[in-house]
Amino acid sequence: MSSEKRGDYSHITSWIRKQGYSPDTRMQTFVDLYWGWFTSNNGWYHYSVRKGFRVYKRERVSLCPAWLVANEWSSLLMQEQTSISSSDAARAKFIAEHFDGFAVDESDNVARAFGLGSMAWACEPRGVTDSVATPDAVIGVRAYDATQIIPLTYSDSDCTQCAFVARVEVSGKDYDQCQMHVIKGGERHIVTQMFDTKTRRPASVEGILPDYNTHSTKQTFAIFRVAVPNDHYGCCAMGASVFDKAIGAIKAVDEAHTSFIDHMRVGKPKMFVDKHLVEEKTERGEDGKVTKTLYAFGEAGDTVFTMRKGEEGKQIEVVQPDLRVTDNTEAINTALRELSLLCGFGNGYFSWDAHNGLKTAKEVSADNSMLARSIKKHQNAMRKAIATLVDGYIDLCNHVRGEHVPDGDVTVTFDDGIITDTTTDKEQMIAEIGAGIASEWEYRVRFYGESPDEAQKNVPQRTP
Repeated sequence: MSSEKRGDYSHITSWIRKQGYSPDTRMQTFVDLYWGWFTSNNGWYHYSVRKGFRVYKRERVSLCPAWLVANEWSSLLMQEQTSISSSDAARAKFIAEHFDGFAVDESDNVARAFGLGSMAWACEPRGVTDSVATPDAVIGVRAYDATQIIPLTYSDSDCTQCAFVARVEVSGKDYDQCQMHVIKGGERHIVTQMFDTKTRRPASVEGILPDYNTHSTKQTFAIFRVAVPNDHYGCCAMGASVFDKAIGAIKAVDEAHTSFIDHMRVGKPKMFVDKHLVEEKTERGEDGKVTKTLYAFGEAGDTVFTMRKGEEGKQIEVVQPDLRVTDNTEAINTALRELSLLCGFGNGYFSWDAHNGLKTAKEVSADNSMLARSIKKHQNAMRKAIATLVDGYIDLCNHVRGEHVPDGDVTVTFDDGIITDTTTDKEQMIAEIGAGIASEWEYRVRFYGESPDEAQKNVPQRTP
């Protein structure tokens, strides 16, 4: 099976080995395969068929099922309602100033992570000096997909040192950048090496610190691994794609969809007419060759044909092939049910309707125990990654910029409406209010997040 490689960084991994580290690149082969399915662009979609001595190129039409699954998982986690905060007021204020809208902003990167198995966020200080704190320094956060992550020291559940690669531009010139987040003397260092994109050799670039000591003791990066077991390698920092076990289902979806499109294509009406009803023109080209052109009913040449031999007595005959919409729709839905199940959504999450197209059945999710278990696993993995990133970011700001943000926790809260069925809960409580079992202010506390005092003040006063 062919696949597209998103980047060849062998020159960088060779340099990393010379620095005394052992980069783990075992999952890159699978990441390349995942990318082909995620983009619906590999040897299965673009293939050839040999008939005799001729080779014909063929294309399968795609509903982009791998992309669909990855984006759906991201949308369930990275919503506007996803919040990052802290129980400490000063810490919560700092987080709100620097990570407001983080979930929505990173949703596309997280979707790619679900497709490729992993992603990372790394802190990137800019405008710093090597010896003293720099209040004007900018601490950025850069996202990296699985093709750009090179673990250095790791276990099956954590990664303590890691290298990240990216194409960057400095003073109008492109470079391949490698940043290693490593530990030296108990403190976090960011080692940066630039590479010429043409010669692929190390390059010295003015203004780039080769070894920056952050003086921070907390991790300056975080890796998010999709909560799917990596059965390919043990003790590996990289995760497996959410559709790792669903390649067959992806094929089934797009095979069924291709069949649907093929029936639509060949199902156009075919009109067979007597040859006397077809205008015929003979023209001689500049090269002297004679070309015969048939004109039938304007631009309907792909649906109009002359009568077959032996049927010349008929003037017009119309043939309408069966589109087999019902059969093809059932085939697509069967494949989508398999895809839903193997990707952790439970049976029937995705469905195909001949009138409305592709749909997600979120309204039945409250009874979907598999979805509930899967989403909790992914939330826990994402919560750990975000908390590690934010905690390291704050500590880095304290050391690099001279901030005074207190130590404390990082809380990540997700919207569990997909599991708890918020609409049903609201309807139930409205019924209880009508029955006199609950009060209107209690409704505002539960669903509007108001305090009891605020809720009681905000309840509309009704005229007796």
